[in-house]
Amino acid sequence: MHREDRAWAIAQVSPESAQSLGGGPGEGWYVEGDEPVELIGDGHGLVPFVRPELTGRSTVRTTADCAGRVPYTIRRTIPSFPYDVRSMSYAGRVGSESSGAGDPARTIALLWGTTQVPGRGPKPALIGAQVVEAAIRVADHEADLSEVSMRRVAQALGVGTMSLYTYVASRTELIEAMLDATYAEAVTDLTDLATDDWRTGLTQVAAASWRMYLRHPWMLQVFTGRPPMGPNTIAKYELELGVLEGIGLTDVEMDAVLTLVHTHVEGVARRKIEAANTERRTGLTDAQWWEAAAPELAKVFDPSQFPIAARVGQAAGERYQGAHDPEHAYHFGLQRLIEGVASHLATRNEPDSR
Repeated sequence: MHREDRAWAIAQVSPESAQSLGGGPGEGWYVEGDEPVELIGDGHGLVPFVRPELTGRSTVRTTADCAGRVPYTIRRTIPSFPYDVRSMSYAGRVGSESSGAGDPARTIALLWGTTQVPGRGPKPALIGAQVVEAAIRVADHEADLSEVSMRRVAQALGVGTMSLYTYVASRTELIEAMLDATYAEAVTDLTDLATDDWRTGLTQVAAASWRMYLRHPWMLQVFTGRPPMGPNTIAKYELELGVLEGIGLTDVEMDAVLTLVHTHVEGVARRKIEAANTERRTGLTDAQWWEAAAPELAKVFDPSQFPIAARVGQAAGERYQGAHDPEHAYHFGLQRLIEGVASHLATRNEPDSR
């Protein structure tokens, strides 16, 4: 949702109150604590309430009591707006985020450190990098990006929430900065790549991303189809492409091979993290779960009706001691990808026999 888009108001703010908040008659801010609310998912499909002491003469209403209210102009929000505000239901998948959803000019300025801090007033107590580092610490501690809010980051830094907007215009842009800052770890890992052996180098590329995702599982909650255009993101891409430079691939194929590798790593890393989360929530390992489930399944399952599934399932279960093994899937899949690239190159380099 953009600046002048309409939404049904949670609070009926008087013209005087709207003006005191920086708007005009018929306009107003959504406010939570001391920050403008960005209207992001809170895991329960609810939009935060407006605090009356911060909006002057207003009538606070619950989300269930909003139907039919007059529309107010949203004065500060994120461009990718996941709520159907008329019904106050959450329209997006809980826990999903997307890079590239913020204002491009502001985001690139933040990522490259060219954001202009106002010259007037007291000297800023922070720098943008400190805000990003604090947000990463919160995300790492919680292993959940939905726990990262401007208020939570401000609390970690011991400052007021509104002060963060001096450095980061919105949570959307903060997430992009978090991603780019974290990619710096992969850049460090990739500085000693084996560029003389593309197979080894591609294995190292995958391993760097694998370790990064396991250290920072919240990264897998962000769809990066529009990647952060920051210095670390681009440096990482440059180093990875160096592994494939000059081996016989076209430029488009070089990019496609990296996409295949990263898609594989992301998928298997996500499965590994979700498996660990399931074990933590249930208190059971995969082996313990199967030990409890197997006798019940045996009462209804006839192997003769599903002979292939019975045979393969038994072999895999004995090998993995569970329904699956992400570590095995990671290594097996990566090797098959590398073999596929090698086969593609060999076919291209074969002399024409016609």
